[in-house]
Amino acid sequence: MKHKTLIASAVMLALLSGCTDTTAPEHYEKAQSYIAEQQFSAAMIELKSAIQQQPNVAEYRLALGLLYLKNGESLAAEKELARAIEYGSAVEVAILPWVRSLYLSGQFDKILSSSPANLTENLNDSLSVYKALAELELGDTDAAMAIFDQLSTAANTDLASFAQANLALRSQQFDTAVTQLQSIDPNSILYPEAVYINANIETARNNTTQAITLFEQYLQLTPKSLRAILLLAQAQVKAKLYPAAEKNIQLLLKVLPDQPLANYLKAIVLIERNDFVLAKEHAEKAINNGYKTPQARIIAAIAAVNQNLESQALHHLSAVKDQLHVYPPAQKLYSMLQLRSGEAHEAQSMLLDMNQTDQDMQLVAATSFELVKQGDTEAARELMAKYEQQFNLDAQSLTSMGVVKLDIPGQEQAAIRDLERALLLDPLSDKTRVVLAGSYLRLKQYDKAKAIAQELINNPATAVTGYNLNAYIALLQKDATTAKTQLQHAEQLHADNPFTLLMQAAIAADEQDYATASRLLEICIDKYPLYRPAFTQYYYVKRLQNASNVAIKKAQDMLQASPQDKALRTQLAQIYYAEGNYKQSADLLIEATKLQQELTSQDWMVLVNALYQSEQKSLAQQYSQQWHSKQPNDVYAIVTYAKALAQQKNLAQSLDVLNNATQANAVHKAIVAMKMLVLTELKKYSEALALFDSMPTELAKSAEMLLHKGRLLQLSGQITPALNTFLESYRLQPNAVSTMFIASIYATDRSHKQAVQFMEEHFNKHGSEPTLQVYYANLMMEVDNDKAIQLYADLLVKTPNNIMLLNNYAWLLIEANQLDTAKEYAEKALKQTPDNPDVLDTYGKILLKMNNSQQAITYFEKSLQIRPAHNAVTINYAEALIANGNNDKARQLLLNIKSDVHSELKRRNELLEQVKI
Repeated sequence: MKHKTLIASAVMLALLSGCTDTTAPEHYEKAQSYIAEQQFSAAMIELKSAIQQQPNVAEYRLALGLLYLKNGESLAAEKELARAIEYGSAVEVAILPWVRSLYLSGQFDKILSSSPANLTENLNDSLSVYKALAELELGDTDAAMAIFDQLSTAANTDLASFAQANLALRSQQFDTAVTQLQSIDPNSILYPEAVYINANIETARNNTTQAITLFEQYLQLTPKSLRAILLLAQAQVKAKLYPAAEKNIQLLLKVLPDQPLANYLKAIVLIERNDFVLAKEHAEKAINNGYKTPQARIIAAIAAVNQNLESQALHHLSAVKDQLHVYPPAQKLYSMLQLRSGEAHEAQSMLLDMNQTDQDMQLVAATSFELVKQGDTEAARELMAKYEQQFNLDAQSLTSMGVVKLDIPGQEQAAIRDLERALLLDPLSDKTRVVLAGSYLRLKQYDKAKAIAQELINNPATAVTGYNLNAYIALLQKDATTAKTQLQHAEQLHADNPFTLLMQAAIAADEQDYATASRLLEICIDKYPLYRPAFTQYYYVKRLQNASNVAIKKAQDMLQASPQDKALRTQLAQIYYAEGNYKQSADLLIEATKLQQELTSQDWMVLVNALYQSEQKSLAQQYSQQWHSKQPNDVYAIVTYAKALAQQKNLAQSLDVLNNATQANAVHKAIVAMKMLVLTELKKYSEALALFDSMPTELAKSAEMLLHKGRLLQLSGQITPALNTFLESYRLQPNAVSTMFIASIYATDRSHKQAVQFMEEHFNKHGSEPTLQVYYANLMMEVDNDKAIQLYADLLVKTPNNIMLLNNYAWLLIEANQLDTAKEYAEKALKQTPDNPDVLDTYGKILLKMNNSQQAITYFEKSLQIRPAHNAVTINYAEALIANGNNDKARQLLLNIKSDVHSELKRRNELLEQVKI
């Protein structure tokens, strides 16, 4: 039986995904599918796999870079987008995302030094905006304003509005600035920056609720911006939204455990729920890492007092006694602590100045806490500047402050200045040297980094670190010879230094000396089993040797020895998944839940997908629900659980889950797409289409959403609008799905020839991939049977056990009267799926053609038992009955057939002529 539906192509896609010999183009197409489904982690895995096989393909680098940028991973995005341009990506496509990645990753000097030629005026103007922003970050306000002044009359209204907003800001015309920023189109690449500036304006104006909304909006556009998360948490604390603030604070502390402002905010949240022990720890951590403001000292003092640690509370307040007059309750607390410690004169003087009479320490502490919370409205950079001005920082504090600034976009140069000052104050601090060298490398100031490396080499205690640093610098500059020499020096001093071994292995792998790379990594893993980068590199080297099983066995042994090692467990689970060992991947992660090991969102995604892939549908649905209950605000937990409910036909409950998604997630692509799918299943096409009127313009006009809209229009019978919508999506993103939708409408509503022509044009421009090849072969069955046969033969060489290919190929051979060969392929399919109704029908047709009508009847009957009242099979069955002399039964079957398919009606009428009474 022929299968020309999209369902057949979807089945083919599912079958092909199980193949182990996946090519780079196949990985790339899988990534596009995952991106369309908002499964970014899975898409990244596929793109990295494609790049691993074909590292110089610009298209793959560009896709990965854009995905990193969408995910807020600006440093990774910059690297991939730069390589995309290097490998031939069109500059007009890649240059603006690349420059934005430079801005988000704080590489401002690089923005100012970039000057690509032959760009359009609009693109040049767009780049100039980022140059102006870079000038602002580097402190040259005049230069920035000069650029904005030139852009204020740009032809592009978005650029002009953005420039005018920044000009208004300089003169503190906030209302004008906000109006200009709000006029910027959400589709503009500048839109996230406009939202961020707007959020900071509302923060400065004490419009905390509006600032929170804007920071949340910015984080939807740039999810992993740590500076925005920090400012959002600060605003949430001020608004007393403690649960929401704590989630963001925990995210920050997971990445930056020593970040001072985050620790300070965490202390406030802990005070609120009377957890004074942890509050004191976090407040003191903030102070020790440079956040030495009066507010932090007061919080630490309050926490200490509530633990009856009065001497420690006094110490904290003494450090900021000259600033306590701004916080009267804290000043009173200080005076009372002085009295209790015997400092009667100082306490008396302070109490007299305060004119206070209330001696209730708990009341004083509570009041002080409220004042601190409500008075802390400074942004991260402003906070840094404030305590820099108020305190004469020592070397350790400057180092701590430099480390913090390195993680605040736009503060890299200031961080280096602090670290350089710290090194001047304490020339013997090797910790400061290493941090400073890393900072130089981030800015590609290699000569300065080499000077630091030499200083480390001059000290015998740090010489190994110095040589390793020199080797790393050489590798960054693609100088493998120098890197090898430096690593040899390091090896002579410390033969088994893990970083030395890792870099030696990397060089060996790059030179395709996989045996040496494996040996070095095995040494490193055996001596340093917790050093994860070594095992990650070991697995990829073994894959290149076609010996993944060796790395997997090693990881299994390590995990058996340390079952509580959650990082190793999840790493091995991801490897299993990448290898197609889905059940083992799922089993590992299920065991993690039993061991009470906390899974990340990515871990949950791997677990659920692995269960589906291993045909454990019930368990997949169970763990989807468990994930959602543990992380109810996670977008992908919401979508995955809603999908599981939909698969169980609990469509109403699935829709409730989506409708109950938090307001912040309500317009997330994945949630909107899933909601449309559920409404489609409920046949509520009008309601699904109405979603497009409520979503942001940028989202509604995205390629993914247009695909959904086109499908809804098609299902509701609006064929021409559906075709136009699919074509609009295709222009934005010419992928396999949009190609098949367009070809299907051409085939059913115009002609197979037009469908074939469209697909061939797509192949010429964008290349082919397995799913489209199958669909193309199906179309050719109606246009050129001989060509279709050849296409199927070629496809079967690549996937010889694919059921759909085997079945369709057999049917084509029937029509070509190659019955013996057709029987061979049909039997191969039948052996794999003896209860597939299509395969049973095909095999019956072959037997009928070979004049074995009695046996053919058996197969047609079995097919109809599995799938009753199927017209095409019923007609074949009737033909076999006629050939076997059972005209009465055949006549009754044919008379009961109702169809609007011309070919079916024609065959039915021809057979009825044969059995006329």
